[in-house]
Amino acid sequence: MVGFLPGRDTTPPAVSSSSTDLENPPPPSRAAAAEQRQTSGCRMIFVFLVMLAILGGMIFFLSWIVDYMAPPQYSVGIDSVSGLDPATDLRLPVLHPAFNLTIRVASASHRYKKCVRPGTYVEVAYRCITLAASPTAQRLCVGPGEAADQQLVARGTGVRVPGTVMDSLAADIRQGQQVFQVTIQSGDSPVDGGSPTLQFC
Repeated sequence: MVGFLPGRDTTPPAVSSSSTDLENPPPPSRAAAAEQRQTSGCRMIFVFLVMLAILGGMIFFLSWIVDYMAPPQYSVGIDSVSGLDPATDLRLPVLHPAFNLTIRVASASHRYKKCVRPGTYVEVAYRCITLAASPTAQRLCVGPGEAADQQLVARGTGVRVPGTVMDSLAADIRQGQQVFQVTIQSGDSPVDGGSPTLQFC
């Protein structure tokens, strides 16, 4: 027979639930999960807007640089020619041609005016033989998106042309096929930075 000692508590000790709660926390409520998703979405939108603003700033800066650094656009036309008459002038040992030219400067910029570069002048050649050169063009500026013309006279003095080239030039003039190379120069280089601006007529 088993007996119990008087005055001793035989009730089994209660198990603490604190450790169990830490190991298995209660699932978050629906409201908390929705708030977490909303916060994450707002962060993504903020990051996207920041990146979009940076990209837009870079594009604007690059377009400003291109617009500011863009050189003026040149073109030139031959209005009239003298001193190259096949019947008289081309029979002489040396030539004294003159070309009446119109040089046009235009600005493709949307913000800035463009000007004729200092030291700009025009050379006229036939089959790579220089026949005439103009004096330096006067300073000419145009506003954004505008264009203006300036008249120049290119002259040659005592120009010697090889016989075969002279014969070809006389034949072209008689047939009305005058083909001259017109190059706009700025200093010692073409204004296009390497490729000359040519006008054939």
